[in-house]
Amino acid sequence: MRPRMIAGSAKAASAALFLFCSCLAFSQDFVFPPELRWWLLEAQKANPTISLDGFRIDESQGATVPIGKSEAKADLYPVLKKWNYSGDRFAYYDLDMDLSRNKDGRYSVSRDIDSALGIFDRGVAMVFGDFFGSSKGLNALCWARDNLLIASGIWLDFKKDGRVMVDLVIREYAISAKDVTIREFSYPDAFDNEVRGSLSLNWWEQRRDYFAP
Repeated sequence: MRPRMIAGSAKAASAALFLFCSCLAFSQDFVFPPELRWWLLEAQKANPTISLDGFRIDESQGATVPIGKSEAKADLYPVLKKWNYSGDRFAYYDLDMDLSRNKDGRYSVSRDIDSALGIFDRGVAMVFGDFFGSSKGLNALCWARDNLLIASGIWLDFKKDGRVMVDLVIREYAISAKDVTIREFSYPDAFDNEVRGSLSLNWWEQRRDYFAP
């Protein structure tokens, strides 16, 4: 009887190990920092079935872009700068974002319909820019490593029947000395666009101490 129990336990252990390895292999396909977990939790308010396992790479959105260097840009808000760990570069959430200070000391946010991400060196020269149309934009940024920036955002999908669905997007920027490699993972039809207004998907909406609702 004992050998059969051992064999059964071995099979169960093998199955568990296979499942674990499969999940681990998929989860390592892209990095999702715990600092961005709030964004996923916010999206789950509209659709509780959303999970990281549902994101798939979108090959059409991948690219490798040579690093350039523009003139130093002075008119950047410090609160919108996301510095990496070494402090040799920072990502800027939206180049066309403006802040106006209210009487209570907090700031109101004004954004252009077309958003734009910038990555800058310590001298405030932009080395990379990513520009989006009116139907796509980023909600938050986080450095996973010195040379790996992770962004989360949305893409509006206009259906033929007139509906507008929200695709969730996780965008990865791997930075080398010569170029930036972009990979994008999407979760299509996450929820209907009509409910988006009830969610706080933008990082600054989580900072009510600094930003006005």
